[in-house]
Amino acid sequence: MQEGRLAGRRILVTRSRNQAAQLTKLLEAEGATIYEIPSIEIILQNDGITRLQSELNRIADYSWLLLTSVNSVLILDKTLRNSGQNWKWLEALRIGCIGKATAAKVRELGGIVSLVPSRYQAESLAEELVKDSLAGKKILLPRAARSRPVLPEQLRRSGAIVEEIHIYKAELADQNKQALIELLSRNQIDLITFTSSSTVRNFIELAGEFPWQKIPVACIGPITAETLRDYGIEPAMEAVEFTMQGLVEAIKLKVKG
Repeated sequence: MQEGRLAGRRILVTRSRNQAAQLTKLLEAEGATIYEIPSIEIILQNDGITRLQSELNRIADYSWLLLTSVNSVLILDKTLRNSGQNWKWLEALRIGCIGKATAAKVRELGGIVSLVPSRYQAESLAEELVKDSLAGKKILLPRAARSRPVLPEQLRRSGAIVEEIHIYKAELADQNKQALIELLSRNQIDLITFTSSSTVRNFIELAGEFPWQKIPVACIGPITAETLRDYGIEPAMEAVEFTMQGLVEAIKLKVKG
């Protein structure tokens, strides 16, 4: 029999398939039973990746490389290796990351991280960057399509030249719709976890008219929480530290073992 603060709890993880493992492992270590049904699917944007490769060939023109997700790091790494390069190609750049997990992946792959803001949000990264003069400096920003515009907007207002390149999309995982409805219909889920605004929006589209809203939800931070509230859903739990471990800690704090 499983032991832990979350023993007996049945939790739905909505992260993309290639990113769910860490959260699942942490929750299972606390005794939870996990159901993985991704609401998003990561789709590479070939035009964006081709454009990224072109900019990497002109990397000496740039002062900063900003990475806002592990997905961006992995796609950049593959792009480098496909051209016969590695992270040493970027050693003259300063690299800024949003979040410990993003920074850890950069370091694991051989990159040097110069900046990780204390709050894992675009606003915080922008605030740190604009402390120094950005006038005329070029910044490379490879990230997901439909990302919030706050980061490039704030940097451009400070005089930076931002090359924003959309290298992937977080698309609706519509192939999981039936499995999700069947799981929700069994009325056995105690908690749903959301780790980004994309997981929220896509989950709501997948669930359709199914009345799931009484199930408590846990979210990774204020941006995701704001998206939930836009749909009239108040999070039962919100991470203080915007990481997978922080999300698990928030769940443990709220749930009585």
